[in-house]
Amino acid sequence: MHIVFWFLFLGTTLVTFASSPNLPDSSQDRIASLPGFGTLKNVEYAGYLPLSTSLCSKQKCNAAQGNLFYWYVENREHYADAPLVLWLNGGPGAASMYGFLWKMGLM
Repeated sequence: MHIVFWFLFLGTTLVTFASSPNLPDSSQDRIASLPGFGTLKNVEYAGYLPLSTSLCSKQKCNAAQGNLFYWYVENREHYADAPLVLWLNGGPGAASMYGFLWKMGLM
């Protein structure tokens, strides 16, 4: 039973990565410093992930193309024990960034 599970798991994972679109180089999205905060102690990335037309049509959304903004902060001290947090909250721009920057403890 375990062999079947691992075979299906690895097969699905390989198919997923093989069929995923090429994403931009992450080194272009690296944030070294922020105005008013100087050099950052954590490794951070921010940028846009492209949404393709085929993905949008599968999800039945109205936009033909678009981008999804992300900001990723690595935990350098206890990375093995640290959970990955996906921070989502509503509000136009400033409200979302306020929650991420101040409530998550980055600033």
